[in-house]
Amino acid sequence: MSDQPPVAKYRLTVEVTGNSHEEIESELHFLANGGYLLSSDYHKRDAFRSIGGRITQTLEHVNPDMTPERYDAELEEWFTKRREAPGE
Repeated sequence: MSDQPPVAKYRLTVEVTGNSHEEIESELHFLANGGYLLSSDYHKRDAFRSIGGRITQTLEHVNPDMTPERYDAELEEWFTKRREAPGE
């Protein structure tokens, strides 16, 4: 059994900097309400790096062959094996 869960198709890394919690919250609000869509060109780009004043987003296409259905099945199998493993 693998100790690691399956690898999803994409990985999004977000770095937010700010001088206050409010600045960070504002950037997260922007990201959640359309900023990601703009950076991904409305889901047309499978990978990108977008750098702004306070926010940097990097989308990586780490497992191109993964599908949502396969990921769900592999994740469930991984969880089941972990639950059944003795002493863990």
